[in-house]
Amino acid sequence: MDYEAVVRIVDAEAIRREEIETRAVAGVTRAYDGLDWYDHAEITVAATRAGQVVRASSQVSVALADAAMTRILAQVVGGSPRPAGTMTITQPLRQGVSGWAGVYGRVADTVRLQVANGLPLEEAVGMGLQRADAMCRTDLGLARREQWRRSLTANPEVIGFRRAIHPEASKTGVCGLCIAAADRVYNRGELLPLHSHCVCTVLPITQVHDPGGTLNDADLKAVYESADSNRRDDLKRVRYQVQEHGELGPVLTDSRQHFRGPDEVAAARRRRSTRTVTDIDATRTVAQLQATLTELERSALVFESAGTRARLEELRTKIAARP
Repeated sequence: MDYEAVVRIVDAEAIRREEIETRAVAGVTRAYDGLDWYDHAEITVAATRAGQVVRASSQVSVALADAAMTRILAQVVGGSPRPAGTMTITQPLRQGVSGWAGVYGRVADTVRLQVANGLPLEEAVGMGLQRADAMCRTDLGLARREQWRRSLTANPEVIGFRRAIHPEASKTGVCGLCIAAADRVYNRGELLPLHSHCVCTVLPITQVHDPGGTLNDADLKAVYESADSNRRDDLKRVRYQVQEHGELGPVLTDSRQHFRGPDEVAAARRRRSTRTVTDIDATRTVAQLQATLTELERSALVFESAGTRARLEELRTKIAARP
């Protein structure tokens, strides 16, 4: 195995991955430009547009992951690895989620909640867009993770994998959770536990080669040597645990912090579903409703979805019922 070749592939993938994520986040952010955060029709259009950006970017991301892993496997396994093929992204890879608009509509939920809690609208929008950034990167990470799993399980010579921590790819420095989990070896059929803004990649392990162990040893040495004593001690004290997230599957969490598991998430959703929903159209004139309907019809030509169709019918019904 040519270890230096593996490192070059990993580094090139990290650079390209960051480019993809940066463009995706910019596209998602633009989807909310000029949005009326209390107009359901506008929110549906913006969320659908954001979701389409993430879907397309996820497709590019899995193509990159497939190509890079195939090249890595050629080095680690030798010969010609068995290709898994690039998976097709149509829906979010979140458990129990049916569509992109439902996921990215949460950005507006965040904005309205923060305004209701007394935050100025500008700051609330900033928090909403931060959530959009995190969700976008998470969705791309979920897609890469599944592609990695498929590529590894297609090659029986692979007996497991480990995360490669990639400190140079993080804008804020490598995460203590990833450092703590850097020596963990996973079964080839497992999903890599993720966390917010994780920049780790996956490297295969065979009976003969473990390039991730060598790469992590070198990176950890560099991280500890460059950190001051307090930072180094803090990183070494981090204890992680793997939790099953209700939507995201296995995730890395700090063992000192409480984590809401699937049961708590489901209970919170049930509570939200019983709350009284304010009809934002109740005080709008027929002219205002018609203007919203016309705009939504134009948008639906490009960003058609089940949510958009339902909203169109809702608006038509309300207009027909008005005197």
